[in-house]
Amino acid sequence: RNWTKQNLNDFVNACATYGRDDLETIKNEVTDQSPEEVERYYHTFWPEGYLQLKDAKRIISKIEKGEKKLAAIEADREALAAKIARHKKPLQTLSLPYPNNTS
Repeated sequence: RNWTKQNLNDFVNACATYGRDDLETIKNEVTDQSPEEVERYYHTFWPEGYLQLKDAKRIISKIEKGEKKLAAIEADREALAAKIARHKKPLQTLSLPYPNNTS
């Protein structure tokens, strides 16, 4: 089945949301394409197939921005897990300051 612009957008959004290495999730995010077809496209797109696209810079920039966001979330999770691990009874002794809501 031919890929549409919407299929490409779904693919790029999935790569940005879940990271380019999460093929199993990406395969389920592209509408109107089978998981097998998405996997085939994935292996054509990476590592350099996307360079053939007219909007290659914009596309890779969007994916990298999403991956940076994922990395920041993971760093926050790791920092929180480390903070929790320092307490014997975190529910009773741990305080987590929250920023003021300015909205």
